[in-house]
Amino acid sequence: MKLTPEQLDNCKEMLSLGREALGLELGIVSHIADNLYTVIAVDSDSEVFQAGETFQLKDTLCREVIASGKAVEMTSYKGNVGLQGHPLYDALHLEAYIAAPVMLDGKIWGTVNFTSLKVRDEAFNQGEIDFVRECADSVSGMLKSNQA
Repeated sequence: MKLTPEQLDNCKEMLSLGREALGLELGIVSHIADNLYTVIAVDSDSEVFQAGETFQLKDTLCREVIASGKAVEMTSYKGNVGLQGHPLYDALHLEAYIAAPVMLDGKIWGTVNFTSLKVRDEAFNQGEIDFVRECADSVSGMLKSNQA
């Protein structure tokens, strides 16, 4: 299931608004299948990630979303004992992270996630977590509309 060009534009706008609201540097909509993580849409001030890039799921932070089946957030990657030595941290030194699963037909299709190279001084609040969940629900709605 793919997003239309108009839906991809909507995703980029949503990611831009999310980055601003959360104060984070990078927003991504990803698709996850067969243990591969594919960047579908991205909004960032840098060119670190590009739409169409594919990574092993085990090398991404979103593996935690897939494992738990729910939203995941952290303010400091480095301070998370369970993730120290993660390949993504070693490569990019990402710190703050918040993500929610995109569901389609009762299964995780992908994620909406926001990250930063900076440690976040305060925990994500419930409103911010709900906002990211709503972003993921919006992508789910787009995908469902394409099934009709």
